[in-house]
Amino acid sequence: MIIRKAESQDFEEVFGLLHEFIKEHRKYDKHYYALLPGPEFKKKFRARFMKYPRSRSQFFLVAEDQGVIVGTVRGEVQERHPGFRSEKQGYISQLMTRKSHRGQGIALQLMAEALKRFRAKKIKRAVLRVDAGNLPAKKLYSKLDFCDRQVIMTKYL
Repeated sequence: MIIRKAESQDFEEVFGLLHEFIKEHRKYDKHYYALLPGPEFKKKFRARFMKYPRSRSQFFLVAEDQGVIVGTVRGEVQERHPGFRSEKQGYISQLMTRKSHRGQGIALQLMAEALKRFRAKKIKRAVLRVDAGNLPAKKLYSKLDFCDRQVIMTKYL
């Protein structure tokens, strides 16, 4: 297993994993995850994905096992309002592990590498969002000492 920065040629595999992720996460929020990624979504995601290798404020990591991408995580350094103790924070998203490879510590490895990259940039705080009903993810984040600080409430109109 290797954890590395995503490269442009990884796009199709990563997009396939994202498709799998969205299908699975419908049970947590049927409105948010209502549509499977179609051609327009794929085009927009590709444009964003191709920027990651050159970005200074964002990174996209993949876990590769025997030439197959089995997990991903995205990190971004975000600016915060100057009144906060820490003016920058690390934001983590798109932590995904292929269903066939879960339970092997891949998500922990991806998270460890993401947090290491934030520390190298002197970031003192990392945040993420997780679906309220996603108990396995919440358990994983708790193992990494993430804790509830705020609740985001949603109303669909």
